Amino acid sequence: MISKTTLATAAADRRSEIAWAFPGTGRLAYVDGMRAIAILAIVAFHARISGFHGGFVGVDIFFVISGFLITHQIVSQTLSGRFSAMDFYARRMLRILPPLLLVTTATLAIAPFFPVLPYEARELANSAAATAVMVSNYYFTSGTDYFATKSEIIPLLHTWSLGVEEQYYLLAPAFIGAVVALSGHRKWRPLTALAISGCVAIAGSYIVLAILTKTDHRLAFFSIMSRAWQFSVGGALAISILDGSAVPAKVRTALGIVGILAIAISVFYFDARMNFPGLVAGAVPTLGTLLLLASGLGNERGPLTRILASRPAVTVGVLSYSWYLWHWPLTAFARTLPVAQDSIWKDVFASAAALVLSVPTYRFIEQPMKRLRRPEITRRFSGRIVLAGIGGSLLVAILALALAHSPLFVPQPPAIALGSPSKPVHGCQADATAAAFRYVAPCIVGPGGEPRVVYWGDSHALMLAPLAEWAANATAGAAAVLGKTSCPPLLGVEVDYFVTRTCAASNDQVFEWLKDKPSITGAVLAARWVLYSGRETPDGEADVPRLLWRDGNRTPDSYAEILRSSLRDTLKALSPRRVLIVAPTPELRHAAVNCLMRAQISKQPRETCAADRATAEQRRRETVAVLQQVAAAFPNVKLIDPFDVFCTPEICRPFGPEGVYYSDADHLSPLGAELLFHHFEREFLWASGEK
Repeated sequence: MISKTTLATAAADRRSEIAWAFPGTGRLAYVDGMRAIAILAIVAFHARISGFHGGFVGVDIFFVISGFLITHQIVSQTLSGRFSAMDFYARRMLRILPPLLLVTTATLAIAPFFPVLPYEARELANSAAATAVMVSNYYFTSGTDYFATKSEIIPLLHTWSLGVEEQYYLLAPAFIGAVVALSGHRKWRPLTALAISGCVAIAGSYIVLAILTKTDHRLAFFSIMSRAWQFSVGGALAISILDGSAVPAKVRTALGIVGILAIAISVFYFDARMNFPGLVAGAVPTLGTLLLLASGLGNERGPLTRILASRPAVTVGVLSYSWYLWHWPLTAFARTLPVAQDSIWKDVFASAAALVLSVPTYRFIEQPMKRLRRPEITRRFSGRIVLAGIGGSLLVAILALALAHSPLFVPQPPAIALGSPSKPVHGCQADATAAAFRYVAPCIVGPGGEPRVVYWGDSHALMLAPLAEWAANATAGAAAVLGKTSCPPLLGVEVDYFVTRTCAASNDQVFEWLKDKPSITGAVLAARWVLYSGRETPDGEADVPRLLWRDGNRTPDSYAEILRSSLRDTLKALSPRRVLIVAPTPELRHAAVNCLMRAQISKQPRETCAADRATAEQRRRETVAVLQQVAAAFPNVKLIDPFDVFCTPEICRPFGPEGVYYSDADHLSPLGAELLFHHFEREFLWASGEK
């Protein structure tokens, strides 16, 4: 293992060769200006200010800056024999934990004063525990999409980036120390070995990103393994300047201009519909930040550097951490309030209030902690500081987990009259003759015997099970309900989604079963057809299933073309059976019961939970046109549209005098299914074989 003396000598020998070094204060003013750009972009994006559609890339700017500064610190101290892991972790804890634990605790404290639903309070407490122990990025991978509309009221969602940073701080010293130790053992130049290993880390992380982008987009966004390359890009710049490299003075300004343009393009032209970070999009702000960082090294008099180092920019940059911590909980809570719904002024006010709170947080928390981070203090008390940091984090986490199970924090849900159908529902029957499907659990309803009609589709086919039972009872014949979530009843089509691609195989199995069932003379095809168009849903699911041709070599077509062609093929295959196609139900912005509970808590009228009819119609217009066109070409096919069942000329209501018609934002409750059955009883009985 290489000795500290050898490292110190090597560092001293290279000191005269290094073209640039940190100032004596250890702080670069223009980097604070870059932090100002990052936080302004993030806050403007979260406040929904027009034009800042890609402001989320501010987090990427922070990652590159952290990689640069932290790598420079670890490597320079390691090569001079002064690095102490305990001292490093003590300094990081003093920097990150006090403001974070303060805001996390304050968020839990103020939550009961807002119309927070019971499940939201429980999830908030659980996310607070994950935040305190720095794993919130992985906590949010389980079902949370950063860009989804429904994520706009998750108060601690923004802490995912701090989890990623802390995990980088945990891994970086071990990685750098191992490379330096190996280089000493192998007689390699430490900086050369670090540069090569840094490139390997960038490549490895980018490969992970490529894999996760295809398999799990949420994990690709939140994971340190798919984000490490951004830190490593900043780290590569730090290693290069420690190795004596310098950006030629003639090109520094040009690099800065290119860098700021790349960041500006990302902020103003990217948007939440992108597959971010992806394999290309994430590189634009990352490399832009790298160029802007490099342009300021030894270029204090450059015009761009002077602007970034100006007092206003530095002031915002200095407050950026506290502002970042406060802005999102206040914004999320403000959005739960019934006043000024969908107004950006509410978001702007919340962000402004967060900026005001950031001043005392910086003054009374960050600055005192900064004074404690002096080397003479941290080196002496590093063990105690680390233990105190771990203890404080665990204390907040335990408190949060206790609150998650406390009736004092998790409110009792208000009573909502859900209602129930007037017709009895007996549910699925045990049926030994049903095929042992691999992907679908068949549900046989009705009086028994061989099924005469099949209800086939995604979860919207499953929601029609009560209706299928009533129609079967009316025609004295059983019905089979075969539904698989996110799998529309379309032959020759695959669905691109988080789950394993098994829709095509599942539909093939259903159709093979149908061919062996001559008793089945009718089929009801039901799906959330519009879901597969690839557009964000009204309730805020940004990651949605997309239709693909099963044959990967087939020319990619638009959603409408795939739906038209595959539905036509499916209907041909089902002929001459009677086929009833159920058009998509109106989609809501919020899950019906949750919305009604929040309205009751905030003493708002139930009508606030209604959807605008024109907006709902616009989203489904293309889909319904395709369904109508294809159905009209087959004499054995009928199409029914539930839209007017639940909508007036102005709004679509998820409730009525009898109770609630929806179980969430798009699936009908049994009461809603009964209402649909009353309106289209003749058509459902026709599909079941009645003449």
